[in-house]
Amino acid sequence: MTSELENSTREVIRNTLKLEYDNIEKKNSWPEFFTEENEFSTKVVQRQEQHSHSLDWNYVDVPEAGRRYIVARGPQVCSTSSFWNKVWEENCKVIVMLGKCFESKLSSYKYWITPTRLNAAFPDDGITELELIDFFLTVEQVSEDENPDYVVRKFKLKNTKLQQNRIIIQFQYISWPEFGIPPTTSVFLKFLDAVLQSGAFDSAYGPPMIHCSNGGGRCGTFCLIDATLVLMAGKEVEKVSIPKILMKMRNVRKGLVETAEQLKFILMYIYFMNSEYVILQLRT
Repeated sequence: MTSELENSTREVIRNTLKLEYDNIEKKNSWPEFFTEENEFSTKVVQRQEQHSHSLDWNYVDVPEAGRRYIVARGPQVCSTSSFWNKVWEENCKVIVMLGKCFESKLSSYKYWITPTRLNAAFPDDGITELELIDFFLTVEQVSEDENPDYVVRKFKLKNTKLQQNRIIIQFQYISWPEFGIPPTTSVFLKFLDAVLQSGAFDSAYGPPMIHCSNGGGRCGTFCLIDATLVLMAGKEVEKVSIPKILMKMRNVRKGLVETAEQLKFILMYIYFMNSEYVILQLRT
């Protein structure tokens, strides 16, 4: 059965998706990964511009699935204020962080402060919240639930000018390596289900904020799986095309799904959720 699945997946990758894998890392490598200016994107920021406060982000829409994501590069010191301001402006309820703060290098600045009461490994320095004076915002972590593969945190985001508070939920997938894939489909299922159960896509809130190190491969993998499963639940599976969805997403933000390994994981996960899907893709 495993051999049959492997062969089917290779066939889909080779004959159906028709992506230029040999060029994918050259075209979308981290040092050259910047979004193009369009009606959905912010101004492009070069990494050497240390004094810039801009955040590299895009709306990624899959309208046929009723999905909108805010996909971003991991915030750095200079863009942390803009990151939280975006969360406030968009009325995001959920942040999905795919990876650790430090991987082969600094992937994302730790844009929150863990109070001593939640982390006894650090001395009590009296600091409990992050103050973002540029946007009249403060961020305070109020809870943390750690699992072997991911961590769930809750933050109180306060607008001191408006005197309004919101609770923001962050899901951090700590076992998903840079430029890689989740360890197992079953763990990814638990993670995705936890995000969905949190109300990330409830109409009362804005779109979730999704980020990894560069806002590319892991973000694209997460969004593509989620959108595909929504579409498969709402229509006949043979009418759902992963290549078409991916190409639409990449028209907005380059680098979404960076490697053949990530695309293979997407197909494996869809197979895990619907054993007929890969075979139907082979027939189209």
